[in-house]
Amino acid sequence: MPDGAGVQDFVEIGIDSETGRKVESLTVVDGHSRFYLGAFVTTSPTTDFVIECLDKVFAAHGVPPMVHSDHGSQWYAVRGGDSRFDAKCEEWGTKHTMAPIRTPECNGKTERVHGSMRAEIKFPEKAAVEDCRALMESYVRHYNEIRPHCALGYRTPKEVFEKTSALGIQIPDIAGMIDETFMASRS
Repeated sequence: MPDGAGVQDFVEIGIDSETGRKVESLTVVDGHSRFYLGAFVTTSPTTDFVIECLDKVFAAHGVPPMVHSDHGSQWYAVRGGDSRFDAKCEEWGTKHTMAPIRTPECNGKTERVHGSMRAEIKFPEKAAVEDCRALMESYVRHYNEIRPHCALGYRTPKEVFEKTSALGIQIPDIAGMIDETFMASRS
């Protein structure tokens, strides 16, 4: 994986027609290229699920120096102290940063990806989890490999991700700087 941030978040994509539970997708995106490293569909968005998914992503693409998330309970110890996710990040050898609470603009990469997904996929209100998973897999292939992106010079995320990886380019850790700047501006 290029030495950028792996950014991640959950997005609700429907209701499971069998159980009535929310269906959510954990999206894991390379912060530099916007390449979907994974989209994992579940009705149980737990810390264990996140860790299992990131194990797969890191096995396939390597461990980035930093992973970024919001303050969802999967990543954050709501009663204080270190979370199991933070402990796993130490084990992986990566730094975990979080967007400030109630500031989705600081998690902009995944929010933007989710906005594109909502505009481009028409998920049925109720569907089987397997059907939601198939829609996400198809969309991720299209998003990564076919759809050019204006912000990437009309290249696909796959083109940018592969070129950056092949060249071994060091991508600066700007997410931490953005968080610090944002917090300073709010004081």
